Amino acid sequence: MISKEKINANRQIELDIAKGLAVLFMLNVHVLWDLSAPEVKKTILGNLIHFFGGVPAAPVFMFAMGIGIVYSRRESYSCFLKRGFILIIIGYLLNAFRSFIPLFLGLELNLIDAESIKYGSLLMNLLETDILQFAGLSLLVIAFIKKMKISILGYFILALFFTIIHFFVSDISANNVIINSILGLFWGSGNNSYFPLLSWIFYPLSGVLFGYFLIRCKNKNKFYLYILLLSFVIFGNTALTSGYIDLGFADEYNYYHHDVRGNLYLISMVMIWISFLYYIKRFIPQVIINKLIFWSRNITKFYIIHWIIIGWSILVLGYNHLTFWQSILFMLGLIIITDRLTKYIAENFNITL
Repeated sequence: MISKEKINANRQIELDIAKGLAVLFMLNVHVLWDLSAPEVKKTILGNLIHFFGGVPAAPVFMFAMGIGIVYSRRESYSCFLKRGFILIIIGYLLNAFRSFIPLFLGLELNLIDAESIKYGSLLMNLLETDILQFAGLSLLVIAFIKKMKISILGYFILALFFTIIHFFVSDISANNVIINSILGLFWGSGNNSYFPLLSWIFYPLSGVLFGYFLIRCKNKNKFYLYILLLSFVIFGNTALTSGYIDLGFADEYNYYHHDVRGNLYLISMVMIWISFLYYIKRFIPQVIINKLIFWSRNITKFYIIHWIIIGWSILVLGYNHLTFWQSILFMLGLIIITDRLTKYIAENFNITL
């Protein structure tokens, strides 16, 4: 079933669908977290948004990023190094434009209450560790792995090694906000650290391993069937024996700062989801697939734009005040506006993010 050569090197539509849906799910869950009232989160819709904003969102995106590295035509050490540093810088610039600047202006103009600011500090908002910083750090690690010419199996061994190291250092923290935020890039030392490298790098590194076999796959139907069966075995064992059945749904902190058991639990769900999308893609209308492909190809632009809109909306709407129907309308409007702005920028500016 697996060739020695790269025989499946064309675009993998199921991955484009997965990434397009991931950015859509992240958009909705960010509105739910930052703008919707607490009672909205307890509704059936709120629980669904929370569910799909979990595993089918960030872990899928990171796993697909690893697969994309295998399919990328740019394989040089310097290319990944440059891309990694750019994403880290963009991540902190996004923190400034979606949080620090609007919140600073909100305080100066008495539009928001200082006690309502997330984390209770402008500085912690500026230094937040989010998905772009993590993606950048992951590319730096992968650049060095490529430089060292480590075998494909070494990617998965390193993924396990990093998450085991995270288990031993995750409780280390300092009493200084800046130091904690720097440590938070690598492990969950503070509540403004959402994607610590040592835990979450498991997904892109596993994605590289997955992509190595996918690009050499002779029979995708059989390949995804085996992946599906393997994933259910991993999922059943980790969910039933490790108590991780609620990971990401009942406890957000454990979702963002999970250990190796959580990695195995989530990666099994990621592969189940992608396999499911592979088998149902033929039933999805082409117009929807085309839109998801567009979002997938412009995922960083889409992500940045929607966060900036949410961040500045807080000056008018405040934190967590939207009712059920207001939340739905805001989500729909945000999808449309973000899509249109992303399309305009993609068509009129030669910006690669």
